[in-house]
Amino acid sequence: MKAFERPEKLVQKGLRIGGTKYELTQVEEEDVINGQKGTSGIVVKKTNQALLVGIYDKPMTLALCNAIVKRVGSYIIEQHY
Repeated sequence: MKAFERPEKLVQKGLRIGGTKYELTQVEEEDVINGQKGTSGIVVKKTNQALLVGIYDKPMTLALCNAIVKRVGSYIIEQHY
């Protein structure tokens, strides 16, 4: 959660999820953080009460994973969870 408050710290440290370190590639306005490690990557979306984490590897792309995570996140937010 702290990563969303000060994402600039992730530029230096990277983002660790499940013991894997991802390089920060983008922070989006909709509370979305994207990271990459080799041919795999991660998309993290903050909602009111949860963090949604999408982890992908080729042949999936960042764009597709990002769209799916955002869509699920929007649904959860609309349901007031």
